[in-house]
Amino acid sequence: DSTLTISEFTVENFKSIRESGSVNFGDFTVFVGKNDAGKSSLLEGLKIFLEQGKPDTNHFHKYRDVAVKMEAVFEEVPEELEDVLNEEYQSESGEFSVTRVFERRSGTTPGSDTFVNGESLSKGAIVEDDEELTKAQSRSFIWGFMPKPIHIFAERDVTEETKLKSGTLLNDLLLPISQEGGVGESNSIAETRSTLEDSLDDTSQKIAEELTESMQTHMPDLETIEVNPGTVSLDKAISP
Repeated sequence: DSTLTISEFTVENFKSIRESGSVNFGDFTVFVGKNDAGKSSLLEGLKIFLEQGKPDTNHFHKYRDVAVKMEAVFEEVPEELEDVLNEEYQSESGEFSVTRVFERRSGTTPGSDTFVNGESLSKGAIVEDDEELTKAQSRSFIWGFMPKPIHIFAERDVTEETKLKSGTLLNDLLLPISQEGGVGESNSIAETRSTLEDSLDDTSQKIAEELTESMQTHMPDLETIEVNPGTVSLDKAISP
């Protein structure tokens, strides 16, 4: 499996939480506590972390300027990640931890820094095909292995959220199954999706080349036109 499996999560100075301490996660984990104990805040912090987001300015504990810190420990490193991870960021114990620290800034989004196994993430953290990725590229590469959370809040309109249409909770739950090819050994959906994306890429490249050639007769300084078709989304292609 190429997805990281989280085993521990810690958050500090986030919303109502001053310091959560290390919270263990298993295949099935339940938080029980009084109202306003910080259960939802912890899960919101985890969602922000896994989605490579940033807390809002008003998420800082008691609106203070003390940094928000989120740290996740994962069970093991997938081979695809370990093979390209710079030795500087590898741990002798085999543990893999990722930490994000956010500094509050007035009137703008918080500043952030990322640490892998205690080392500040920088250019060359990921070396792919003998090429050192930039800091941002390395961070995005690592986050490609993060589990994808589905954050289900308390819902009043259950009927609406269980409709099978784009943006509903039911759709979010079913979409990963369909994108991976369905239940069991079938990969037909995933293979068809990949074939369609390849076809769109090839067609877009040809259109871009023709547009570039045509426009350069009118605009000699134009270097190239790029056409990006994006990815093929299935969220509107599923029906009961």
